[in-house]
Amino acid sequence: MKSKLLIVDDDHNMLSMMEQALKPLYDVTSVSSGEQALRMLAPPGTRTAPKPDLIFLDIDMPGMNGYEVLDRLNQDEELKKIPVVFLTGLTDE
Repeated sequence: MKSKLLIVDDDHNMLSMMEQALKPLYDVTSVSSGEQALRMLAPPGTRTAPKPDLIFLDIDMPGMNGYEVLDRLNQDEELKKIPVVFLTGLTDE
């Protein structure tokens, strides 16, 4: 069984590139906003997709940024166990 990945990024080019690279090896779901990710990760029974094994999360998104999404994930005992890798297109140190 393939591991489940969730990619959260408002840049459609980045979503497409990551999907192409990862789909041969993983079960990939992608969404373009933090709000969509949280709806998808709603409590069991209302979840719209299986819980991911790893989340790739963009930091800089309109509406809810990656830090806010991570904060909400950490408020849930089950979801805070999911590893999160932050993504960013920012180039400043």
